[in-house]
Amino acid sequence: MIHTPTSHVFAVKHISVHLNYLSRPLISRELAVGTRCNHRSVVTCYCGLFCEGDVLIVMELMDTSLDKLLKKVYNRGRTFPTDVLAYIVLSVVEALEYLHQLEVIHRDVKPSNMLADCQGRVKVCDFGISADLENSIALTNIGTRAYLAPERINTRENEGFCIRSDVWSLGLSVLELATGKPCYPQSQNVFQQLVQVVHEPSPRLPESSCYPNSLRKFIDSCLMKNKDDRPNYVQLLESEFLSTVDAKSGQESFRLFLADYLDDNEKC
Repeated sequence: MIHTPTSHVFAVKHISVHLNYLSRPLISRELAVGTRCNHRSVVTCYCGLFCEGDVLIVMELMDTSLDKLLKKVYNRGRTFPTDVLAYIVLSVVEALEYLHQLEVIHRDVKPSNMLADCQGRVKVCDFGISADLENSIALTNIGTRAYLAPERINTRENEGFCIRSDVWSLGLSVLELATGKPCYPQSQNVFQQLVQVVHEPSPRLPESSCYPNSLRKFIDSCLMKNKDDRPNYVQLLESEFLSTVDAKSGQESFRLFLADYLDDNEKC
C-alpha cells in the first residue's frame, strides 16, 4: 500500500474474520499493543482498519522472509555462515524477550514470521493480533502446526500457550535454518505428528553439521520435551551461542550475505 502524500510504501496484512464471533474492543486492544511496540527487531505495526468484517493491518514493509531466503540459500548448496545465523537468532530472541516484557506471547514463531531487509535488519512479525485472529487456522494448518510444542499438540494436557511454548517453536525454527529443511514433514497428519512430537525424541542438529557445539546446545535446550526444562529468553541471550554476538557487525555480515539473494527490485 502506498501512502500518496508521502509516497511511503507499507505492507498490509489482510485477515478474513467474522466480527460477530470476536470482540471488536478486544481486537482494538490487541492492535494498541502492536502499535506501541518500539524495538529494532519487531516489525512496526502502524494501525488496524476494519473493513466489511475483515481486518487490515498496516505494517512496516520488509524485503523477504527467512523461509524464502532459506530456500534460496540451500538451493545454491550453501548454508548460513555461523556469524550470520547467530545474528539472526539474536535478533529473534531479543524481539521475543521484548514482547514478553509487554506480556505478549507470539504463538506463531516460525521462519516465515521472521523478516529481513536489505540493510541486514531481522524483525519478527505476526504476533498478538494476528495470532489471536488466526488461532483457529493455526491449529488446523499443517505448516503452522509443525512448529507447535508437545504441550500444544497433546490436547489431553493442553495448558494453553506460554512463553516456553514459543521457545520450542524457536528451537525448531533455528534448527530448520541450520539444516535447510523442516524438522517435521509437512505431509504428516495430526496423529502422526502427535506421536512424533510428543512421544519420540526431539530433533537434533546432525553430528556432521558445520556449526559449533554451542548451537547444538542452544537448540537442545529449546527442544526439551518438558516445557519447565526449557530456558527463558534471558537465559538464551546469556547462552554460549549468543552471549558474544555483536549486533552491529552481525547486521553488516548479514547485509552483505543477503545482497546475493535479493532480487534486483528488492535491493537498496
